[in-house]
Amino acid sequence: MDRIVVLDQGRIVEEGTHAELLDAGSHGLYGRLWQHQSGGFLV
Repeated sequence: MDRIVVLDQGRIVEEGTHAELLDAGSHGLYGRLWQHQSGGFLV
């Protein structure tokens, strides 16, 4: 994917590539959701 847009309650809260959003780590919504979904096993 070239660009991901993260919505929270209808508002854009983050946007960027998968790698950019993961760089925000647990501070970003995308990073928290990715961590939850992958169970911490995928990087």
